[in-house]
Amino acid sequence: MQTSLRLGFYGGSFDPIHHGHLIAAQDALEQLSLDRLHFIPSAQAPLRPNAVQASAPDRLEMIRRAIAPEPRFQVSDLEIERGGISFTFDTVSILRQQHPDDTLFWIIGQDQVAKLHDWRRIEELAALTEFAYLERPGAPAVTGPAGPNIPQLRLHPLHSHQVEISSTEIRQRIREKRPLHFLLPDLVIRYIHERNLYC
Repeated sequence: MQTSLRLGFYGGSFDPIHHGHLIAAQDALEQLSLDRLHFIPSAQAPLRPNAVQASAPDRLEMIRRAIAPEPRFQVSDLEIERGGISFTFDTVSILRQQHPDDTLFWIIGQDQVAKLHDWRRIEELAALTEFAYLERPGAPAVTGPAGPNIPQLRLHPLHSHQVEISSTEIRQRIREKRPLHFLLPDLVIRYIHERNLYC
């Protein structure tokens, strides 16, 4: 009999992926005792329709290079292949079909917890996956033992390392021709320069 797995899913634009993303993913992997963690780059985010600058193939390749040293990290092109606006409910519905017997965790930032009420079909989504949130300084406090009063919501805090790096900052540094060392993996830096991205 196959043992059920504990699988984490970390969505975002990853434009580009950086050490902040990777450290948060490592914290989730360890604290949730995950067997695997999948990065899921979005085709188009519902709240930021024009935010993505690098192409989907470039973002996928940067993630592949960044996660190469950790075999438990994987990348999924599910949302990119589907195209259009990426609603978490649609993505998790497919993931639940693909992993009917596994425990699924959807990883979000602490700032998103207070907004879960506004997520598409959140009550149905809460029945399909557990949520884990990365604690962030200055984000709204998560009140109560389970956070927002959403039926079936299972919410886990992640005591994540606080690394103040943003993809927006990295893109600005590239435009200003400033160094990128220590902000993102060297293989990703090399790819950005090879492809002349974000200039």
